[in-house]
Amino acid sequence: MSIELQNNFSKGKSGNISSDELTDCARSVDAKISKAEYINQLVGNQLGMEQSWSLKAAQEQERTEQAQLQIKRGADAEVAQLEDKNKEAGEEKKRALYELKATSLTKKQAE
Repeated sequence: MSIELQNNFSKGKSGNISSDELTDCARSVDAKISKAEYINQLVGNQLGMEQSWSLKAAQEQERTEQAQLQIKRGADAEVAQLEDKNKEAGEEKKRALYELKATSLTKKQAE
């Protein structure tokens, strides 16, 4: 059925439309509905894939951030251990110098 007949029919100007023309019109409408449903399905599938990809990307980003955080925590712990060792070494050095001075002073007093 032509576009003009479809437009006239939809506006209530059916006039003398044959049953063949009505059948053609119904088939045309069915085809358009089927095409629209197919497009909606494709769009829905596309959105579903994009959401899935987006979720996977977010999960990968979260894993990366967690790994980086664990590495940073490990590095921070290592730095803290080194700082403690340096502090202990500094204290030992001070004690050794104090003992050396005390020993030197004791020797000088003994002479």
